[in-house]
Amino acid sequence: MIAQLQKHVRLWFLTAIALLAAVPPAIARDFTYEYAGQTLTYTVLSEEDKTCETKAGYTPSAGNPVSGAVVIPETVSDGTDTYTVIQIGVYAFYGCSDLTSITIPNSITTIGNLAFNGCSGLSSITIPSSITTIGESAFYGCSGLSSIEIPNSVTEIGNYVFSNCHGLISVIYNSDALGEGLFQNSPVRDLTFGGTTASNIGIQGLKNITFTNNVTSIGDYAFSSCSELISVEIPESVTIIGEGAFARCI
Repeated sequence: MIAQLQKHVRLWFLTAIALLAAVPPAIARDFTYEYAGQTLTYTVLSEEDKTCETKAGYTPSAGNPVSGAVVIPETVSDGTDTYTVIQIGVYAFYGCSDLTSITIPNSITTIGNLAFNGCSGLSSITIPSSITTIGESAFYGCSGLSSIEIPNSVTEIGNYVFSNCHGLISVIYNSDALGEGLFQNSPVRDLTFGGTTASNIGIQGLKNITFTNNVTSIGDYAFSSCSELISVEIPESVTIIGEGAFARCI
């Protein structure tokens, strides 16, 4: 009798442990913080490190439906603790067509997938040198952008990041990171390349290319089929020009 009771207790204990293990982790905690006239929602990433991100959204809803000029601060508070903002969440400002400018602090290292997708009114953004990762389609359809600079701190960039940016004509690209279709359907005419190896970043409508003294090589077929190209400046720092680098630049 006692042995049978002990067996039931043990089975109950093991079942309880299994049920506890099956309980999903607590949902990330959100809070709001007002800064420079805008109230944004933030999601805690780590209570231990006191880090957070601008709240992620999902298609077709932005994590932060905003308009006008937005300034993201380096640190925010939930009223009790202070958190460092290190990420812009996926879909964070998705489809905010009335967003005109965004200021990103040096604390942020990652811009999430589709973070500014469809922000057609966005005309001003500076990507700080703290950024190491830009997610897929992050600025897809930002037709109000006329120029953009990618810092050399970027080591990972997703596909189609600046696709369908119909007003984008000038690009300064200081990174060696590559993604598919980065500038697809965007009418870029002027490119300044400041990485170490100039590779094909998917712009065929170029008219002018300038390489900085950081560039040491131009990769195979890097600018092939740029049929509208009329001007290229290659510095003495370049020691290698790859096969077909300017093929069919008629």
